[in-house]
Amino acid sequence: MENIVREDKRRKLDRPITGVIKKDRIWEQWYSKEAMEQELPKMNQKDYMFKCNENDPEHIMINNRGLKKFTTPEYEAEVNSFIKAFDSYGFEKGTRICTIGLTTPELIAIKYSSTSLGLITCNLNFMDAEPTDDKRNIMYERLKSIKPRMIFVLDILEPDVSEVLNMPEFKDIIKVRMPLERSTTKLTKEKMLITLLNLKTKISNKNIKNNTISLNEFLSLGLNRELPESSVYEEKLPCNISFTSGTTGVNKAVLLSHDAYNALAFQQKIGNFGFERGEKHLALIPPFLAFWDADVVHAVMCMGAENILELKLSYENVPKYMVKYLPQLGIWPQSMWDSMLHLPQEDLKKVNENLRQAIVGGERCEINQAEQFYDKTGIVQMTGYGATEVSTTFSIAHQYCNKIGTAGIPLPFNNVKIIKEDGTEATYGEPGRLFISGPCLMNGYYNRDDYTKEVLTTDADGITWYNTKDYAIMDKDGCLTVLDRAKDPVNITSNGVTKKVQLLDIAEVIKKNKNVKICKLCSYEGKMVLHLTVNDFTELTTEQAVQDIIDSMKNNLEEFYLPDYIYVTEQLPRTSVGKVNYRELDLITKDIVEFNKDGKKLNVIYNLNKENVKTKKRK
Repeated sequence: MENIVREDKRRKLDRPITGVIKKDRIWEQWYSKEAMEQELPKMNQKDYMFKCNENDPEHIMINNRGLKKFTTPEYEAEVNSFIKAFDSYGFEKGTRICTIGLTTPELIAIKYSSTSLGLITCNLNFMDAEPTDDKRNIMYERLKSIKPRMIFVLDILEPDVSEVLNMPEFKDIIKVRMPLERSTTKLTKEKMLITLLNLKTKISNKNIKNNTISLNEFLSLGLNRELPESSVYEEKLPCNISFTSGTTGVNKAVLLSHDAYNALAFQQKIGNFGFERGEKHLALIPPFLAFWDADVVHAVMCMGAENILELKLSYENVPKYMVKYLPQLGIWPQSMWDSMLHLPQEDLKKVNENLRQAIVGGERCEINQAEQFYDKTGIVQMTGYGATEVSTTFSIAHQYCNKIGTAGIPLPFNNVKIIKEDGTEATYGEPGRLFISGPCLMNGYYNRDDYTKEVLTTDADGITWYNTKDYAIMDKDGCLTVLDRAKDPVNITSNGVTKKVQLLDIAEVIKKNKNVKICKLCSYEGKMVLHLTVNDFTELTTEQAVQDIIDSMKNNLEEFYLPDYIYVTEQLPRTSVGKVNYRELDLITKDIVEFNKDGKKLNVIYNLNKENVKTKKRK
């Protein structure tokens, strides 16, 4: 597997290269001059998406689980029926509309129809209705904060959320029950099972009881109405509230605009990333993530892909869906792509013959895993970088410049600065804290100006920068490598000596061993714990692979910087959408240090529990 750097496609920039990253914008050498001279769209999401597809009436825009397909005119008619129903309520601009669902044609129609009237959507996670370990109910808190006028609930999720929605505080919210089986064409076993489930929900008293209507009743309100004469649009008009993924333990509500979402789709359209109109995209990311709204739905549909909708992203389901649909494009965490490699050889061959772009999203593309994927498929994984605060995607690997392990190049019109530990700006090849800017920036955190001021700052040139709190480095080709969450150096103690240590730098050295699939380095009370997953396809046993990793650490790190403990696990803890769960990593680290008081380095742990910690010591 080799990096792609097409010198014949590199454009000479019409300005001097100074070494100051934010002034050079050296990544623009991979974009045409014509692309960089184009103007961003100024309209709402619905108008822009259908404008991008207006000349292709035969285009399959939505493929709902292989059960029903919508062409461009058919789906525009579906969206318009929702617009007329929403318009019948006379909601004011800025009214919040919540959804609790999975990826269905109706959910996407709600997104485009409501926001075209100036309403603001918010997709909630049904799992948040379950109380947390500390007795919090996140869904309750979010509903109190957002104060929606209407909530759409997928019928099969009603038992999970009814207890919260039946609370007296929410009695005035209009609840619309959405049937999962609406966008299917014939009687199926699934329809029969859903009918039984809904009956069981009612009998068991787990249904929503107050102020509810069916989706058909909602849509009937618009049957005899005309469409509004014009869509609603103004600069920075909010369209969505999305919650950050909370991998560090804090979820924040991000207010995003039509301009930001349209800019993201436009950047990907003009950037010449190798996407082709009509390609099949497998949409698996759940709706409660901003990535669903901005990329999986809006950007993909603006670029003219056939969006194949499925209900659940999981390690077990990804291989099944890949065989069923044979898509050309998918975007999800690297840990999920890994599941495809365990397909039977004949199925894997069919998938490989169709798959063109395996895009890693939601986490860093680890080089060893990308090598493993390439060895099995012949496909080079692409990756990008982003955050909810910048409408999810900031950079992505380019077809003319794709360096494995980097996060690609910033999208057109985006900018970067990297600040070193001493507060000065880094140049190429120097790591530091990552700040980014561009047309996809959020309006701010919803109802939290204090949070907004912590991360958004405007410099003397009038450029607003977002502090990502990530640790990154940029090379002279414009490729951005995001090493991990930016963390202050920590105090590490060994043999009575205490030093400040940057854990990310040590982890980068450890990852160079080919037997490392993925690893994260954490600390607690002056001790370092390496969380390690071994390459699935190594010819060595797990114990041999771990010993080889230990030997390479000894050869490449001073003794002081060797981890105190190595916790070998089949999988790092993950969130419900496949991202590394850093909060859980910290808890495991604490357990390991508290239950293992051996003063020696490189204690290898293969099994961890609070009754018995089995530790294998290495010399």
